[in-house]
Parts: sequence; structure tokens; C-alpha cells
Amino acid sequence: MADPHGVSVAFDDAWDDTTPTWTRLDTLAGCRVRGWGIDRGRPTEFDKTGTGTASVTIVDRQGLFDPTYASSPYNGKIVPGKQAAIALQNPVTDVWFTMFRGFVESWSYQLDRTRQYMELELQLVDGFAMLSRMELRAGVHGNAIPPGADVADGTVFYENTAAGAVKTRLDDILDDVGWPAEWRDLFSGNVNLSEKVYSSGTPALSALMDAADGEWPGVANLWCSKDGLLTFRGRNARFRPLVAEYGIQRRTVGDPSATESTSTVVPISEIAWTSGQDSVFNACLATPEKVDDTPVDQDLANDPARYIRDSASIAAYGLRSLTFDNLQTRDGLATGNDALEETLLFAHFYVDNFKQPVPRISRLVFRSRDLAALNAAALWNHICKSEISDLLTVKTRHPGPTPTYPSGHPTGGGFDDDFYVEGLHYTCRPGSPDVPIVELTLDVSPRAHYTTNPFDSDLDPPGP
Repeated sequence: MADPHGVSVAFDDAWDDTTPTWTRLDTLAGCRVRGWGIDRGRPTEFDKTGTGTASVTIVDRQGLFDPTYASSPYNGKIVPGKQAAIALQNPVTDVWFTMFRGFVESWSYQLDRTRQYMELELQLVDGFAMLSRMELRAGVHGNAIPPGADVADGTVFYENTAAGAVKTRLDDILDDVGWPAEWRDLFSGNVNLSEKVYSSGTPALSALMDAADGEWPGVANLWCSKDGLLTFRGRNARFRPLVAEYGIQRRTVGDPSATESTSTVVPISEIAWTSGQDSVFNACLATPEKVDDTPVDQDLANDPARYIRDSASIAAYGLRSLTFDNLQTRDGLATGNDALEETLLFAHFYVDNFKQPVPRISRLVFRSRDLAALNAAALWNHICKSEISDLLTVKTRHPGPTPTYPSGHPTGGGFDDDFYVEGLHYTCRPGSPDVPIVELTLDVSPRAHYTTNPFDSDLDPPGP
């Protein structure tokens, strides 16, 4: 079935139909899309990715989407839960790209005082919203409880993972709640997970997040892609981004010092950065929930030898600590570590890589330009293809004494560094007949925080 174009809703298909028939709203007679916005991802690598959202502003002159109008061709179909998507056409290549795929959350209306039209706001959410409402139920979900296991009645039990590592647990949960296999893009991960018991009524999304944290708390990422796929990437996607199977897109973006002589660099419209203590961490404790199916003793969890610290950083910036406890990590697949050894490496990673401040870009904005601009093709490719986990090389020049660039403007420092995309924020509204007005703002994190790799024994995945 064809991919969605423009703003589309699958009015006649079930929420889990993987090949729905799309109805394009922005080309319907009597309907005008004034614009749309999208927010996806997380602000920093320390945040959990939230539910992706989108909003579409529509002018409806014929009551097409009015649930009180019995003669509407969509009568009875203007309901939440329908699949919906937003796509953008690259005006340079005319190729369409899906920018958001999810579900209708709500239809909100305001009748104009002339009563000649309604202003409609269509609110969309991605699959995280569905998964957060799907509850795990005792007696319905989970794995079979082994004979003699100390598992309370009325709970949901998941067994230790085996060769499939983290992916096994993710798939088990998703199978339980009926999430389509076609909507998954899950890597295996690099650890096995210990058995886990959940209270009946636990949201499926919470259990999925627990599994991701067992791979690497705080950075291993679980998100819904722009195409609607539930996506899991572990630690190797950060330490080995160039391995082919990861599919991480790389682009170079820059200010005029980087774009004036080449058409392949994406022009930045706005950039701002900070240098502070917000991402300085010089002490960390990470502990598993169980070791060989036995709950971790509290005295062991509080062992000072597991509390990793950097005295020089503490002296310079004060004590700034992180704690990750009750992790489901059971053992490392390639490292051969048990749960205590593997989680100890998590603590070493944070202290080794975050003990010193690194400049962090706090605002990175790209705005659409005329097709005749030198970098138009690179810019539109970037706008249409950007995705969480992309790796951007940022190139800028900043004021300083010498030399000068361009002539007469002193140049000092600048960026020539890599940053991972953590979050994306779009706004789009009509512009000229052929070119919409699009603004893309990215949340990014420095690749510099992945310099020291305590998991060197992890294996590269095979290429495609």
C-alpha cells in the first residue's frame, strides 16, 4: 500500500493494520491545512524519550470533520485511535518523506463567528501513547512461572533472557500486548536481562523502558521512529556509529564559514551553546536488581567500592553524582561479566566521560531556503531525513583576534565536533506554491562524552 502523502488519516482501518488505506486531508475540497508541528525525542541523553506528538491546524468549510454532521462522508469515523501520518515533499527531488506516523489523539473545534467555517486542530501521538495505555495483566501476559519459583500470585513474570538478550524481553512484552511485528526495529543489545516480576496493571511502556535501561541506563534509547517503528538501540550505536548495520545517518552542518565554498554542508540558521555543570558527573553508583536470580543485598548495593568517583573533578566542581539502581542487567554477552561486574562498568563510563564539562549546543535551528540557494539540496535533504540518533558534524567559526574570516571579521574558536540528535521539533506552513516554510530545531548531545569505552570487548554486529 502506498506511503502517506501530505496529512493523512486511515479512516477505514484498524489501529494495528500495517498497510492501511490513507485519505489525504490537505487536498480535499473544502479543507485547507494551515500548518503542522511535530515534537519527538528527548532534550538530552539523560532523559527518557517521551511520547512523540504532532498537531495539524485545519480550516474546514464543509463540515467534513464535524462529528455532529450526519451527512459528512466521514460520519462515524471522526474518532480517536485512527492511524494518521504527516509527510513532507522534498521540493528539490519531489520525493515524499514520512515525518510522523502515529494515531489520532483528539479532534478539537472552534466555530468561526461568521459560521462559514470551523478551525480544527488535529492532535496526533506516536506509538508510545498506545503502549503507555496497554497494561500487563496477571494470568494473561508474561512467561510461564517455573515450578517452585518464589513469585507472588497476581503478578506478571518474565523469565531470564537467553541468546536474544534485550530484544527477547522487548519482543515478549510487545507480543503480549499485540504490537505488530512489522512496527519493530529492535537491536539485540549486549546484555542478558534477569527475571522480572511486575504488578498487574503495569504499563507495557514502563516494562519496555526497564529492559532498555538494563542495556545501559540513561543512554540506551527506545523511541518511535518517524515511520512509526518502535526502535531500540544500545550502547554500540554510540561507541561504534560507523558500523553499517546501525544505519546512523551522517551529515555536516555549519555556519557561513563552512557553507560559502561548498554545496554539501547544511546551513545553520541559529546556534547557541552552553558550558556549565549541567552535564558534569563525577560520582556514580549502578547496581543490578538481582545476581543469579537472588535479590541484591542492600549492604552490597551500598558497598563504597562500587561508588565510583573522580577526586580531581569533585575538587574542581563539587560532588555531582548519579545513581542507577534495580537494573535488570544479568550478564554481559561479550564481556563475560556477571551482573555486578557489568553494572560497575556503567558507573565507570559516566565518571570517565562526564567528569569534565564539554560545550553543549543548546539551540540548533535550520530554516527552509529558496531552491536557488547554493545549499538548498543539502538543506532539504537534511530537513526531510533527520532522525533520532543521527550524527552531525558541526562546523563554525567564532570571533577572535586572528586570522580573519571573512575579510575584516576576526576569527577565534569554533566547533568542528560531532553531535548526536536526541530530539526533533518541526513547524511547517504554506509558503510559495512549490516551497513550504519549514523550521527544524534539534536537540543534540556531544559525541565527546563517548570517548572512553569500557565495553571494548563488545562485538560489532554484521554488516547489511
